[in-house]
Amino acid sequence: MDYMFLAAAIVSGFHGYTFSAWLWKNENTVGAIGVTLLILICLALPIYRIFSNGQ
Repeated sequence: MDYMFLAAAIVSGFHGYTFSAWLWKNENTVGAIGVTLLILICLALPIYRIFSNGQ
């Protein structure tokens, strides 16, 4: 089940990445950096959950 959350995070992360690239292209660097940080956090949480359940 944890892998399904990771798959959902990857799919939504790709959507966020394309939005971040669009923001960067339109010279909204602060928004692009903010969306990128949000993507990284949303990808890190399911990965952390997978590794922490192995204990």
